[in-house]
Amino acid sequence: MEKLKISLRLAVMFLLVQVTCVLGQTPEYCLPLRHLKVTSGFGHRVHPVTGNPDFHKGIDLAATSEPVFSIVDGNAIDVGRNAILGNYIKLFRDSIFFIYGHLSHSFVKQGENVVTGQVIALSGATGRTTGEHLHLSIRYGNIYLDPLRFLAELAKVPD
Repeated sequence: MEKLKISLRLAVMFLLVQVTCVLGQTPEYCLPLRHLKVTSGFGHRVHPVTGNPDFHKGIDLAATSEPVFSIVDGNAIDVGRNAILGNYIKLFRDSIFFIYGHLSHSFVKQGENVVTGQVIALSGATGRTTGEHLHLSIRYGNIYLDPLRFLAELAKVPD
Protein backbone atom coordinates (compact mmCIF):
# COMPACT_ATOMS: atom_id res chain seq x y z
CA MET A 1 0.00 0.00 0.00
CA GLU A 2 2.87 2.38 0.83
CA LYS A 3 4.39 1.86 -2.65
CA LEU A 4 1.02 2.61 -4.21
CA LYS A 5 0.77 5.91 -2.28
CA ILE A 6 4.29 6.85 -3.37
CA SER A 7 3.48 5.89 -6.98
CA LEU A 8 0.32 8.00 -6.95
CA ARG A 9 2.19 10.96 -5.47
CA LEU A 10 4.88 10.60 -8.13
CA ALA A 11 2.27 10.39 -10.89
CA VAL A 12 0.61 13.60 -9.71
CA MET A 13 3.99 15.25 -9.18
CA PHE A 14 5.05 14.23 -12.68
CA LEU A 15 2.00 15.89 -14.20
CA LEU A 16 2.60 19.08 -12.22
CA VAL A 17 6.36 19.18 -12.75
CA GLN A 18 6.18 18.24 -16.41
CA VAL A 19 4.21 21.40 -17.11
CA THR A 20 6.67 23.68 -15.31
CA CYS A 21 9.86 21.97 -16.52
CA VAL A 22 8.77 21.54 -20.12
CA LEU A 23 7.40 25.07 -20.44
CA GLY A 24 10.71 26.49 -19.21
CA GLN A 25 9.43 28.12 -16.05
CA THR A 26 11.59 27.92 -12.94
CA PRO A 27 10.11 25.30 -10.63
CA GLU A 28 11.42 24.46 -7.15
CA TYR A 29 12.18 20.91 -8.25
CA CYS A 30 12.06 18.80 -11.37
CA LEU A 31 12.04 15.10 -12.13
CA PRO A 32 15.35 13.71 -13.41
CA LEU A 33 13.73 12.31 -16.59
CA ARG A 34 10.60 13.06 -18.60
CA HIS A 35 9.22 9.61 -17.73
CA LEU A 36 9.93 7.59 -14.60
CA LYS A 37 10.03 3.82 -14.82
CA VAL A 38 11.96 2.21 -11.99
CA THR A 39 13.93 -0.82 -13.15
CA SER A 40 15.75 -1.40 -9.84
CA GLY A 41 14.62 0.06 -6.53
CA PHE A 42 16.40 1.32 -3.44
CA GLY A 43 17.56 -1.21 -0.88
CA HIS A 44 18.50 -4.88 -0.73
CA ARG A 45 18.66 -6.78 -4.00
CA VAL A 46 20.67 -9.32 -5.95
CA HIS A 47 23.11 -7.32 -8.07
CA PRO A 48 22.25 -7.81 -11.76
CA VAL A 49 25.93 -7.93 -12.85
CA THR A 50 27.66 -9.77 -9.99
CA GLY A 51 24.74 -11.97 -8.89
CA ASN A 52 25.66 -11.24 -5.25
CA PRO A 53 23.47 -9.78 -2.51
CA ASP A 54 23.81 -6.01 -2.59
CA PHE A 55 22.38 -2.85 -1.04
CA HIS A 56 21.37 -0.54 -3.89
CA LYS A 57 22.08 3.02 -2.71
CA GLY A 58 19.81 4.56 -5.31
CA ILE A 59 17.33 3.71 -8.02
CA ASP A 60 17.71 2.81 -11.67
CA LEU A 61 15.37 4.45 -14.14
CA ALA A 62 14.70 3.21 -17.67
CA ALA A 63 16.25 5.63 -20.15
CA THR A 64 17.78 5.38 -23.61
CA SER A 65 19.93 8.41 -24.50
CA GLU A 66 17.40 10.68 -22.80
CA PRO A 67 18.01 14.17 -21.39
CA VAL A 68 18.71 14.15 -17.66
CA PHE A 69 17.39 17.14 -15.69
CA SER A 70 18.70 18.71 -12.51
CA ILE A 71 16.21 17.95 -9.75
CA VAL A 72 17.04 21.18 -7.89
CA ASP A 73 19.34 24.19 -8.14
CA GLY A 74 22.84 23.22 -7.05
CA ASN A 75 26.55 23.07 -7.73
CA ALA A 76 28.25 20.36 -9.77
CA ILE A 77 30.88 19.56 -7.16
CA ASP A 78 32.14 16.49 -9.03
CA VAL A 79 31.90 15.48 -12.67
CA GLY A 80 33.87 12.45 -13.74
CA ARG A 81 34.07 8.74 -14.36
CA ASN A 82 34.53 5.68 -12.17
CA ALA A 83 34.43 1.93 -12.73
CA ILE A 84 31.00 1.43 -11.13
CA LEU A 85 28.99 4.58 -11.95
CA GLY A 86 30.69 5.23 -15.26
CA ASN A 87 30.29 8.86 -16.25
CA TYR A 88 28.62 10.68 -13.37
CA ILE A 89 27.62 14.07 -12.02
CA LYS A 90 27.41 14.85 -8.32
CA LEU A 91 25.35 17.94 -7.50
CA PHE A 92 25.26 19.54 -4.06
CA ARG A 93 22.64 21.70 -2.38
CA ASP A 94 21.85 22.31 1.30
CA SER A 95 23.90 19.34 2.61
CA ILE A 96 22.30 17.00 0.05
CA PHE A 97 24.16 15.26 -2.76
CA PHE A 98 22.35 14.27 -5.97
CA ILE A 99 24.33 11.62 -7.86
CA TYR A 100 23.49 10.81 -11.49
CA GLY A 101 25.32 7.83 -12.99
CA HIS A 102 25.90 5.76 -16.15
CA LEU A 103 25.71 8.91 -18.27
CA SER A 104 26.73 8.90 -21.93
CA HIS A 105 27.49 12.62 -21.96
CA SER A 106 27.67 15.43 -19.41
CA PHE A 107 26.71 19.00 -20.27
CA VAL A 108 28.10 20.56 -17.06
CA LYS A 109 31.60 21.06 -15.74
CA GLN A 110 32.87 20.61 -12.21
CA GLY A 111 32.17 23.73 -10.15
CA GLU A 112 29.36 24.92 -12.41
CA ASN A 113 26.08 26.07 -10.85
CA VAL A 114 22.97 24.49 -12.33
CA VAL A 115 19.32 25.45 -12.14
CA THR A 116 16.28 23.28 -11.59
CA GLY A 117 15.17 21.60 -14.79
CA GLN A 118 18.43 22.26 -16.62
CA VAL A 119 19.52 19.45 -18.93
CA ILE A 120 22.76 18.32 -17.31
CA ALA A 121 23.46 15.08 -19.20
CA LEU A 122 22.28 12.29 -21.46
CA SER A 123 21.56 8.88 -19.99
CA GLY A 124 23.78 6.02 -21.06
CA ALA A 125 25.39 2.70 -20.21
CA THR A 126 28.85 3.60 -18.92
CA GLY A 127 30.45 1.83 -15.96
CA ARG A 128 29.23 -1.49 -14.54
CA THR A 129 25.78 -1.95 -16.01
CA THR A 130 23.61 -4.40 -17.90
CA GLY A 131 22.24 -1.73 -20.26
CA GLU A 132 21.26 1.89 -20.70
CA HIS A 133 19.54 3.59 -17.77
CA LEU A 134 19.93 6.43 -15.29
CA HIS A 135 21.17 5.65 -11.80
CA LEU A 136 20.05 8.23 -9.23
CA SER A 137 21.29 8.38 -5.64
CA ILE A 138 20.47 11.01 -3.06
CA ARG A 139 22.69 11.34 -0.01
CA TYR A 140 22.36 13.49 3.10
CA GLY A 141 25.77 13.51 4.80
CA ASN A 142 26.76 9.83 4.72
CA ILE A 143 23.18 8.53 4.66
CA TYR A 144 21.66 7.41 1.39
CA LEU A 145 17.97 8.27 1.00
CA ASP A 146 15.39 6.47 -1.10
CA PRO A 147 15.09 8.76 -4.15
CA LEU A 148 11.43 7.86 -4.73
CA ARG A 149 10.51 8.83 -1.18
CA PHE A 150 12.60 11.99 -1.51
CA LEU A 151 10.84 12.99 -4.75
CA ALA A 152 7.45 12.21 -3.19
CA GLU A 153 8.28 14.46 -0.23
CA LEU A 154 9.33 17.25 -2.60
CA ALA A 155 5.97 16.95 -4.30
CA LYS A 156 4.14 17.48 -0.99
CA VAL A 157 1.02 15.99 -2.50
CA PRO A 158 -1.53 15.27 0.26
CA ASP A 159 -2.60 11.65 0.92
